[in-house]
Amino acid sequence: MGYYTTFSLALEEGPREQYQRMLEDIDAIMGDNGMSSFESVNAKWYSYDTDIRELSLKYPDITFRVNGDGEDPSDLWQEFWRAGNRFREQVHFARYEVIKDKLNK
Repeated sequence: MGYYTTFSLALEEGPREQYQRMLEDIDAIMGDNGMSSFESVNAKWYSYDTDIRELSLKYPDITFRVNGDGEDPSDLWQEFWRAGNRFREQVHFARYEVIKDKLNK
């Protein structure tokens, strides 16, 4: 089965030519799954964590960001990678029960 996520990548810092090579590596990993050099719409990337960590280690001089938008509407996140290290943020939406008093002023 699997879970669909839209991935988009962006270079934050480092040599652009290395980033371009990394994108070519991602294209090779994804094969014919509709992955372009910048994003994949509704891709199932089962080995994402392993692949991205390995690419980050392979290109340690670049810092890049990956945005993820999963098929579950509350699954929005971004990760920053450099030399195999990751910083991840998840979007958290307010629940109606928490904010409803703010609407009824």
